[in-house]
Amino acid sequence: MEAKIGFIVQARMGSTRLPGKSLMKIGDKEMLLFLIERLEMVKHEKEIVLATTTSDLDDYLVKFATQKGLAVFRGSENNVLERFFLCAKKFSFDIIVRITADDPFKDPNVIEKALNIFLENEFEYVSNTIQPTYPEGIDIEIFSFEALEKSFNESTKDYEKQHVTPFILDNDALFKSFNFKNEKDYSQFRLTCDYQEDLDFLNKIYSHLNCNTFTFKDVIDVINKNNILNEKDTFRNEGLLKDKEKENEKH
Repeated sequence: MEAKIGFIVQARMGSTRLPGKSLMKIGDKEMLLFLIERLEMVKHEKEIVLATTTSDLDDYLVKFATQKGLAVFRGSENNVLERFFLCAKKFSFDIIVRITADDPFKDPNVIEKALNIFLENEFEYVSNTIQPTYPEGIDIEIFSFEALEKSFNESTKDYEKQHVTPFILDNDALFKSFNFKNEKDYSQFRLTCDYQEDLDFLNKIYSHLNCNTFTFKDVIDVINKNNILNEKDTFRNEGLLKDKEKENEKH
């Protein structure tokens, strides 16, 4: 029996930095729909599920996703690890591909590459984020249900629960992990959406692409050829690093 692959897309309307961003538009499409259409291009057999919260705010998101025929799971707002675990359990996923809805430019080719590495080896966690060489926003993480279950059962820190995979990353002796790299380092590029400036930046890029089948390298070409700059100066994994700082301040 083949392993069941689940793409779990985490999204909520109550983002502190850019509230409601999941339904803001890239071109003429809501960011969530834009992303889902790109995920559907991944050739592997998979099921895509929106994992959102039980907050009333996310009723809008659930209604939108349901209208588009997308499966939905609702769980804890702050304990995203629990949300992922219960979602994966409900849908009987053996392999989980973690997708963050604020990365609308996710590259199907990169996801396929990661899945092939995972399926052809005996890794429990595969990503391109441990030593990043891809732009932020092209990040991908894949892990086994067993690794997710162990994380859920053994995580104790708030940031581990808020960000799903830190327990795996912080306990590398417990998991067989693999980080894959791009032949050229593009980690200086930021293609995620946390602020209004990010959304404006992504829309400027998209206005030069005019299709939804582009690769991340097409995006880099557009940025370089047109000298498009993101007005927001921030750092990679800003949310995770801030939550880690809060945790350290407690002790």
